[in-house]
Amino acid sequence: METMITNISKAANPGAGDVYVAELLPNIAISYFQTAGGLHDIFPSVPVELQTGYFAAFSRADTLRVQTVQRAPGAPTAQVGFNTDLTGTYSAKVFDAEYAPPAEVVANYRLPGTLDSFATRLLARAAYLRRELTWTTNFFTSGVWGTTTTPSVLWDDPSSDPIGDIETGIETVLLATGYKPNVMALGYQVWKALKQHPDIIARIGTGSASNFDPRMVTEKLVAALFGLEEIRVGSLVYNSAAAGASISTSFTAGKNALLCFRTSSPSILEPSAGYKFAWTGLASSLDGIQMRRGYEARQNQNWYQILHAEDFKKTAAELGYFFSGAVS
Repeated sequence: METMITNISKAANPGAGDVYVAELLPNIAISYFQTAGGLHDIFPSVPVELQTGYFAAFSRADTLRVQTVQRAPGAPTAQVGFNTDLTGTYSAKVFDAEYAPPAEVVANYRLPGTLDSFATRLLARAAYLRRELTWTTNFFTSGVWGTTTTPSVLWDDPSSDPIGDIETGIETVLLATGYKPNVMALGYQVWKALKQHPDIIARIGTGSASNFDPRMVTEKLVAALFGLEEIRVGSLVYNSAAAGASISTSFTAGKNALLCFRTSSPSILEPSAGYKFAWTGLASSLDGIQMRRGYEARQNQNWYQILHAEDFKKTAAELGYFFSGAVS
């Protein structure tokens, strides 16, 4: 029996596939470090040296009351005053996280960008998300503000009246406090409905007569429609599933909206719906956040840590008007 032998020969000159080893691209990677799109920054930040403390609240009833009177000749001058509430407190909570890659990982690291930049983005995302979830859980929900309501016709229905509903909210806060709301926070799905609502589009306009260049409905334009300084859209997304489980993403802000008045910076002469008390005495930064890195010699291991310490605090419920479940 003869055995067939097949000779396999290579070309005298090797091809590209014989000598080329594909390398990891140094200028691109797929990452999801979302560190924008949150709502918690609508509360001005107050740097505090101590973890706990008190703040004063002047009586709204007294400061809104007419206290001057017509004086008769020779009569004594009428006396005015106001009560002060000193029961308001803050108590900063401390959060931290660490990324500690083994020495073998550091030695073999070939991903785009430096390990320092990767660790910084990873931990910054963790802190930003924690702050956002703390804020939305406690302040972007029903029963917190002076008024909580659900539109009688939800805003994703073309027959609804979001302009009238929002104007009612503005008037309600103004009548109760003397201050018009200057910011509106919206869940992404609420903003999606508002910018497509026929009443909003009709008030803003649709661009050129030929309609080749339609007007983009932006947060700035809609804010101007209501006389607001700013509209914030909550577009932050998080995964609620445990590590290793199938991903389950949600918007942190839900389908809600909040009108409120807030100061541009901490003030003793104006009220604010809320503040973020940032414990700078621990975190050594004005925002109450600190990033550190180091090396553990015994473990031969680099480590990166982030720490943030703050207390988000509602300071004037009557300065907020909340729409719960504004869209379906």
